[in-house]
Amino acid sequence: MKAMMQAGARKDQNRERPFWFVIVATGIIALSVTACATKQSAAALINEGRYKEAEAILIPKAESGDYQAQVHLYHIYNKSRFGFEEDQEKATYWLLKSTENPTGPVEVRKFLLPGDMKELAQRYEEGIGTPQDLNKACYWYKKAALALGCCVEKKVEECVKAGFLPH
Repeated sequence: MKAMMQAGARKDQNRERPFWFVIVATGIIALSVTACATKQSAAALINEGRYKEAEAILIPKAESGDYQAQVHLYHIYNKSRFGFEEDQEKATYWLLKSTENPTGPVEVRKFLLPGDMKELAQRYEEGIGTPQDLNKACYWYKKAALALGCCVEKKVEECVKAGFLPH
């Protein structure tokens, strides 16, 4: 009798598992669809010329660590794209956030990150959107050189000669 009750209990547990699995799977799908819908709705708002509304969608996503939203905000503020006003301080802020963000898609980051590091170094070197800071410029040039393996060695050498980086 005890064995039959245990077997019956297992059957009841097995019936509940698919139910809970469906709830969890549905929640995951809903979150994914919501994330896609948010990006699509921001793009749609930009296409319609409703820039402040698009910005209101993108900024909270970027502030919560969404790599793509951070990169998108950098680009729209950097060159006053899509009807947004150029704002180099905001562009530098979002470039720094995206460059420091470890959550971006690996393939995208592998391709973009070294260039973003170099761009950030140039901004610190020239004081674009941020106070000029040669220490930070050299830091980012060195990181870019390590990531790229080329293209910024001369800048790193200049940083070493100027005493901003150790030999």
